[in-house]
Amino acid sequence: LGEWQQQDFHAQVAVNLSAQDLSREHLLEHINTLLQRHEVKPESISFEITESEIMRDARAAIQLLEKFRAQGFHLAIDDFGTGYSSLSQLKNMPVTELKIDRSFVMQLDTLEDDQIIVKSTIDLAHSFNLEIVAEGVENQAALNLLTQWGIDWIQGYYFSRPLPAGEVLPWVIDFTARQVVASTLLGVDPPR
Repeated sequence: LGEWQQQDFHAQVAVNLSAQDLSREHLLEHINTLLQRHEVKPESISFEITESEIMRDARAAIQLLEKFRAQGFHLAIDDFGTGYSSLSQLKNMPVTELKIDRSFVMQLDTLEDDQIIVKSTIDLAHSFNLEIVAEGVENQAALNLLTQWGIDWIQGYYFSRPLPAGEVLPWVIDFTARQVVASTLLGVDPPR
């Protein structure tokens, strides 16, 4: 992130946290030390925690996550829909986004039950003023449905497989250029 920012590329990176990470006594101090060393702002990082990790000790996890939010970090519940959290717990979690598990998205264009689950999850997240990410987007048909339903973010092989850090910026530049060319040919404004 620090290197990208020096190249005027500002992105948010998601970092998974495990139950073991959440139990580390000085985790937040260590993260803050790294941020200062590399001159990265907290809002450039989104920490992702699965529902099952939070539910191991929901009270302690929520207290720690509230400290993360107070410092400006984004927080996401990863693999939403596969764990055991209840809606009453969701309203108390200091998260900024939900990530719909790929198992509901992989066949979105063909399975009506998955369409109902995903659309209602998008609506639920937005009613809580949360952003929503769809994991596992593999084709244009799924992308079209998700866009129609107001998804905030897309993640999946349809765009790219995971890349090493050194390959991300060249990929973004190439992808953006292709989007501008396509938009110009279609006579529409390019995506942001």
